Amino acid sequence: MGMNKEEARKRIRGPVVPVITPFKSDFELDLEVLRENVQFLLDGGMRMGRGVLLAGGAGGEAPMLTVEERKEVAKTVVDRANGKIVVIVGAQHTDPRQVVELSRYAEDVGADAVQLSPPFYYTPSDEDVVRFFRMVAESIGIGIMVYNTYWLGFNISHQLMARLAELDNVVSIKWSAPNNHAYLMGYRLFAEKMAVIDNTGPVLLIWSHMLGATGFITHVASYWPQHELMIWDLLEKGEYVRVKEELAKLNWPWYDFRVKMGEATGGEANVIKAAMEMVGLKAGPPRSPTMPLTPEQREELRKILVEGGVNLMRA
Repeated sequence: MGMNKEEARKRIRGPVVPVITPFKSDFELDLEVLRENVQFLLDGGMRMGRGVLLAGGAGGEAPMLTVEERKEVAKTVVDRANGKIVVIVGAQHTDPRQVVELSRYAEDVGADAVQLSPPFYYTPSDEDVVRFFRMVAESIGIGIMVYNTYWLGFNISHQLMARLAELDNVVSIKWSAPNNHAYLMGYRLFAEKMAVIDNTGPVLLIWSHMLGATGFITHVASYWPQHELMIWDLLEKGEYVRVKEELAKLNWPWYDFRVKMGEATGGEANVIKAAMEMVGLKAGPPRSPTMPLTPEQREELRKILVEGGVNLMRA
C-alpha cells in the first residue's frame, strides 16, 4: 500500500507543477527534453515535501496524448525524479478500462499517486462516481488525488467527497469549487484529514493556505521554480502581505494573460511553453488544435515576465 492520508499531508506539499510535455517539430514526444526539464525543476529546489510533479495532466496536454504516450511521459518523469520528489500521474480518461490501465502502469513504474476526476462526457450520478473510484482504488495500491473538474459539468458535492474519502487510497484532493461557500466547506471538512491542493490559480492562494491547503497548482514553476518555492516559504511563515505583493508582481498578470489567451485558442500549454523558451528551456510547439502564440502575443508575455522579475535568456 502507498502513502496513507496522514503521510500525504506531509509529502504532498508546496508547489504542484503540471509538467509540460515537450514535442519535436513533428509533434512527436521529446522525452530527452522532458528529462532535462524535470532536472531543471529539481535543480531549482523542488524536493520531497517541498514540491510535487504532476505528469500527464491537462497542463501536459494529456487530452492530446495517446495512452501509450501518457505511459511514456509517466515513466520518464518518475525515472528522472528518482524518488527525490512526489510524482502524481494524471489518469483521467472517458474509458474506465483505460483509467485502470494507466493507474496500474503508474504504480508499476513507481509513481506515488494518480490524479483522477469523475467520469466525463456522460454526466454520472453520485453512485456512478463512487463505483468508478472504488473500481480504480481496488485495482492499485498507490494513492489517489481526487480532482474536482466541476467546469466539465459535474461538481463533487461535499457529501460525495466524504464518501470518496472513505476509500483508503484517496489521500488528496485537488480542490476548486463553483462558489466561495462550497470552496470554504471543502477545507472545513477535509483539510485536516488529507492533503488538499488549491487549484484556483493564484486567485485564492492566500485564503487556501490559511484554510489548511498543503500546496497549490502552479505553472509559473515550470519556468521559475525558485519563485514559487519562495511563495510557499512565505505562506508557511504566515507572511501573507508579502505573498500578496509577490503575486501582484508576476502571478496575477501571468494568470490574467493565460485567461486572455484561453479565449483565443483552447489549451494552456502554449503560454507555458512560450515562457519556458524565453528563459532558455526547450518545450516545443503545442499540439493542435491549440495554436502557438503570435509574435504580438509573445511580446505581451515577454513584458509581463520582465516586469515580474523573470530572468529571460531569450526574448
